[in-house]
Amino acid sequence: MADDLFERLKSAKRLPSAPGVALRVLHLAQQEDASLAEIATAISSDPALSAKILKFVNSPMAGAARSVSSLHQAISMMGLRAVKLMALSFSLVFTGRNGVCAGFDFDAFWSRSLACAVACRTIARASKAYAPEEAFISGLLSEIGQLVLANGVPDLYAEVLA
Repeated sequence: MADDLFERLKSAKRLPSAPGVALRVLHLAQQEDASLAEIATAISSDPALSAKILKFVNSPMAGAARSVSSLHQAISMMGLRAVKLMALSFSLVFTGRNGVCAGFDFDAFWSRSLACAVACRTIARASKAYAPEEAFISGLLSEIGQLVLANGVPDLYAEVLA
């Protein structure tokens, strides 16, 4: 049972993205005066896309000399074109919620993730003990396991939520 569950969770490679993120990134990418910081801010509202970008930048394919934990730094390393393509391909794959977990509130998940990220960054700035952008990513991704469960084993997770 545990091995089967683990395999099902591993197969959940495409996690859904927050609505509108890809469109916002595309809109920003078409503007001549849009900065990478603005694009990073748009992407930072989406835990799944943020995790995907950080995973790519820290992969052997990207060839980063050191580990990257800031979304702004990751986006700077990738460049505008690569970020735009990744955001669009990743966000537009999930066009509906058919076959997903009954009882899982995607909108509430995205709102909580963003609120937690902002709170973590605020605390990090106030305490000066942690890098604010790293704290932001930590907060943003803190509950991504819920999204993995809702996408990877929707039938089982729906029972838990019920």
